[in-house]
Amino acid sequence: MTVSRDEETGDQCPLDNSIISTTGRRLKPNLFWTVIGTGTYQGSQFLMISMLAKLTNPGMVGEYALAFAICAPVFILANLNLKGVQATDARRDYSSADYLALRLVMSFFALTVVLLAGGALSPDRPTFLVVMSVGIAKTFESLSDVTYGLLQRHERMDLIARSLILKAVISLALFGGAVYLTREVIWGTFALAVTWGLVFAFNDVAVGERVLLRDLGHGIGRHSSRRLLPAVLSPRWDLTTGRRLFWLALPLGVGTAILSLEVNIPRYFVEHYLGHADLGVYAALVYLTTTITLLIDAMGQSIGPRMSRLYAAGNMEAFHKITVKFLLGNAVVSTAWIVIAIFAGRLILNLVYGPEYAQVGVFAVLMVAWAQYGYGSVAGFALTAARKFREQVPPLIISTVGILVASIVLIPHGLMGAAVATLIAMVLRSVGQFYVLIKLGLFSARWGRSAARQVSNRSVT
Repeated sequence: MTVSRDEETGDQCPLDNSIISTTGRRLKPNLFWTVIGTGTYQGSQFLMISMLAKLTNPGMVGEYALAFAICAPVFILANLNLKGVQATDARRDYSSADYLALRLVMSFFALTVVLLAGGALSPDRPTFLVVMSVGIAKTFESLSDVTYGLLQRHERMDLIARSLILKAVISLALFGGAVYLTREVIWGTFALAVTWGLVFAFNDVAVGERVLLRDLGHGIGRHSSRRLLPAVLSPRWDLTTGRRLFWLALPLGVGTAILSLEVNIPRYFVEHYLGHADLGVYAALVYLTTTITLLIDAMGQSIGPRMSRLYAAGNMEAFHKITVKFLLGNAVVSTAWIVIAIFAGRLILNLVYGPEYAQVGVFAVLMVAWAQYGYGSVAGFALTAARKFREQVPPLIISTVGILVASIVLIPHGLMGAAVATLIAMVLRSVGQFYVLIKLGLFSARWGRSAARQVSNRSVT
């Protein structure tokens, strides 16, 4: 018998060991829905960039990229990666209302910082309005993320996928229509803010409520469904609990924010040294190369809750096997994408963006860089499943210093310098994350070889 917290009161209550058992929803359906949902959502983001490139000019693509470069690190830090903390909370240490309360406070803080930073960094009023619209959209996105953490903990990746698909389809239609009619990026970002707000208010809240009520029916908690309802619809304002959750999640939030800053550092220097137009080209190439992470992130989100239960149950053999399968999956996906970039890169870039974006060498180097990002993500998901949050920060600091120095030295020479700087950072990150994973005893060459042989033997038979 273990201990959990009741979803409404946050009080500790007995919880059957089945909650942290290694059983659960089947992995393949979860992976399928995560790929479908994340793929649709990322595809819509990619199509928005493609629409901007086709309907406007590289300067407006640069404004759009600058807005996200300003907003992303701030919101990622403020979000504290609560989705990952909540999804791996196998023992129910905190209630959903605790996560929501902290997210509301931090989202308000993030939007305030974004508006101040946008006013200071935007070269003109239209760019500031783009930053403001993206900031409002990210606020709604961060609130939806709390619901996703709850659903991921219950391995309901199908419900997350449906929310992402709904958000992708509506935002793409409104964004594309606004840009097509006005030829202005500001109206497109305003459409994003409206869409993400509506999806959170009318879909995500209701879905989270439904899952918690079903959770009650499986014996989690001791209260009526009527009294459980506020756990989703309203936060629980407990200063002591909120402070404890904040300090628990802060290292993971700092690490994720550092990674976001690391990814965006080349964009800041490209905009400074090379201008809005080159930033638009670089951002378009990066959006396309990051599709390499689609399946990797989908796998991580699908298996994260299961890995956390394995770790909580002390089943390290199964934990290692999943990690090795994760590594092999990244190797297959990244190799395929690199080959495609080398042999069909020019055709793809001409078809999707146009001839002014067809910088095949930069595209290929970025593909290799994001393949390294995938290896680092494997280690990151494993560390998060084991609730090792603080240990992830030092490798990210090292890789961020590396990309900062490389950007200063290389980007004045052109976009290839930005691609090489990104590659240097991703190699440093992946090596550092695996060093930590091995040092903590969460991965070893012996387990890796054993699990790899078992995977190979299964595939042969």
